[in-house]
Amino acid sequence: RGGRGARLLSLCALHEASSSPARDGLDVADWSNELPISDVGEMTVVCRLPNERRRIFILVSVSIEGAALRVNLTEQPPQLAPYRIDNLTHTHSLLVTQSPCAALPQPRVVEEVAPGKRLHFAWEQVVDEPTLALHAGNNCVHLRLDDLQLVGGLKAAAFADAQPEVLRYRVVTDGPVKVLQVRDSRRADFAASPDAAEGRLRLKLDVQLAAIGLSLVDTTPRELLYLCLSSILFSYQASATRASSSVVVQGMQIDNALPESTFGVLLRPHWSASEDRQPKKPPALEVLVQRRLGYARMKFFDTISVRLQTLQLMLDTSLAKTLALFAVSTVSDLSRLFAALLDGIGHDARAEPPEKAYVRWLNLQPTRVYFSCRAVAGGLGLESLVELPANAVGVVNTLGALLANVDRAPILFKAIVLDNVFAHYTTLAGTIATSYQEQLLKQVYSIFLSCEVLGNPRGLFSRMATGVTEAFYEPIAGLQRGPEEFAQGVLRGGKSLASNMVFGVSDSVSRMSGALGKGLAELSMDQEYLAKRASSRSSHSGGEGSQSRNVGEGLRSSVGEVGSGFLKGISGVVSKPMKGAQKDGVGGFFKGVAQGAVGLIVQPIVGVADGISQASEGIRNTTEAAHATPIMARRMRPPRTLGFHGELQPYSRADAEAQAILGSSIGSAGRAAITLREGRFFRHCQCGARPKQPDRLLVLTTTHVVLLALVLVPAGASSSSSDTVARKATIEWFEPLANVGVPEEFSEEIGLHLRNGGLRFVPCADSHTRRLARQILNEALRGIV
Repeated sequence: RGGRGARLLSLCALHEASSSPARDGLDVADWSNELPISDVGEMTVVCRLPNERRRIFILVSVSIEGAALRVNLTEQPPQLAPYRIDNLTHTHSLLVTQSPCAALPQPRVVEEVAPGKRLHFAWEQVVDEPTLALHAGNNCVHLRLDDLQLVGGLKAAAFADAQPEVLRYRVVTDGPVKVLQVRDSRRADFAASPDAAEGRLRLKLDVQLAAIGLSLVDTTPRELLYLCLSSILFSYQASATRASSSVVVQGMQIDNALPESTFGVLLRPHWSASEDRQPKKPPALEVLVQRRLGYARMKFFDTISVRLQTLQLMLDTSLAKTLALFAVSTVSDLSRLFAALLDGIGHDARAEPPEKAYVRWLNLQPTRVYFSCRAVAGGLGLESLVELPANAVGVVNTLGALLANVDRAPILFKAIVLDNVFAHYTTLAGTIATSYQEQLLKQVYSIFLSCEVLGNPRGLFSRMATGVTEAFYEPIAGLQRGPEEFAQGVLRGGKSLASNMVFGVSDSVSRMSGALGKGLAELSMDQEYLAKRASSRSSHSGGEGSQSRNVGEGLRSSVGEVGSGFLKGISGVVSKPMKGAQKDGVGGFFKGVAQGAVGLIVQPIVGVADGISQASEGIRNTTEAAHATPIMARRMRPPRTLGFHGELQPYSRADAEAQAILGSSIGSAGRAAITLREGRFFRHCQCGARPKQPDRLLVLTTTHVVLLALVLVPAGASSSSSDTVARKATIEWFEPLANVGVPEEFSEEIGLHLRNGGLRFVPCADSHTRRLARQILNEALRGIV
């Protein structure tokens, strides 16, 4: 009820055994005072049970849901009361109650605090400026507990004939609780609180780990991500009332394990040039958490501090689509699993209020993220997440390919520092997330200025600024040392200016034309053409493998790209209708005619754009500034292999490397080995005609038997292997597993009898290799049964 727009609520606390309130007589029950519920927020009030001295604390939460005003009433433990009275005297008992006022003529909750004891307290009646009536002997004082600067004294006598003594009082905080401390004159200060002694150290634990690796595997099955944390130090110590834990992670990296990924690494730390020169680099992650123990339904944190090293985030649209689909399915599955578990144990999540956290000091230190993104052939894949008209897919994919190419856009997240926060975990997490979201939205321009379709203006201006700065700085620095150094400084400055200017302009043109080529290629909506183009440029997109190293290579690649684009466009006019008719009849024929007509326009233009990109790339890589460009980040280890039926098994680096060699060989073989993409790597065996000199690789997939011929080449400086040679392979032959009958062992080879009457041979010079080859062949043949 209420007047003048005010909404007031009264509570009546009943016994649990009261099944019929009407029978108990609500008119004579012990009702609480009127509580204002017009404003959204929380308040804690105290009520007394009928005909009892026992008090209960009730949290009143007022929120708005749609057009309704929702009021939640939750019983709280006394430890979560907003106030506390600590009687630190030796002989004086204290009486406390809310001071009478117009809204509370006669307080009903009057409590005694014995010497050396404490009392949790809340207001009976919510008023604008409530005060506490503190009685000691025959004297009384009214105190505002919300005044943290409150100090004073009160005369009191322990006995009727005793000399009055001055009791000193003050208000302090203990986390979210305001505490009124009262002491007598015999105590020097307030330090000796009833539980001030924290006790000696009870537990100390230090754990040091060299590395931890975690794999994310989907239901395909395949490994999506691999997380590696290295040089981990975990420390924990606890006493009776406090606990402290810290985590220091020196190295951290998340690998993109998809086989045809543009970036091999999704996330890794980035150290500046000065940090890189230090004997020991700063840790990638540091976390410190200090908390107090013994608080019911509340976590008390003294300190939460997190420091994260500058990060490089490298994402391609293929991984983004895969992770989005994985997240949708996983969240749905987990929600159903938790719901079933809660139903099984009869747990009602609404019966218990969410736990609160008090954080005295939260410090999330500032960090910077360099964000890069690449569009992968085949589009964004939005049609697999939302319904899109067929004629809109090509346009959406084109826009995505144009805008999704971003190069090292800097995103700075400022520090978040919070003091004396008392809220639910969800509220605290939401506040932090909102702050980061607002900071990210304010820096969208930084991502836009790093888009490659615009030529990466930020990178271009950065290079030009570097060249201009060094053109002035080098001569001035040389002039301070002498005439000869001044002349050398002029040469160095001019050389740097020219190098950075040429690098910046050629890099900008290369990136712009490359992004345009990707976007226009999506307009063809020809999956075969997109797959071929992606396969031929996959290593180039990665940043190292097939880059044009100089102007000559760039021009040769440019001519090839232009010629290939025109040839594909013209040949598609004839081949596409024929293939469409063979596959789908008349409808396929007309669909092929449309694809051929689009390809006749799009593919030559794409070839010209790719040609410009290759030529500009060759010019860029000729400059000295290109040598200072950091190389592409490498995976911690090759992606893992799984069992024949997708079961997890111990990681084998040999199998993982063989899987990588097989994938590279399939990509090099083109359409001739396209059926091999249907299977998944299973096992391998090194073999050859000469003992201890394997020159063949027998690979078993879930669908085929493949024999690869190994080619040993000198390992380049960029090789991630420690061997003196790097292995590549070409496909010698392959057969479907369904066509393999019985493997037979000969003197120096394994013969595979095929069901179509043919025979394939696997050279195995020694008996151990022959036994291993027969073993994995039989395992694969049993797997398809």
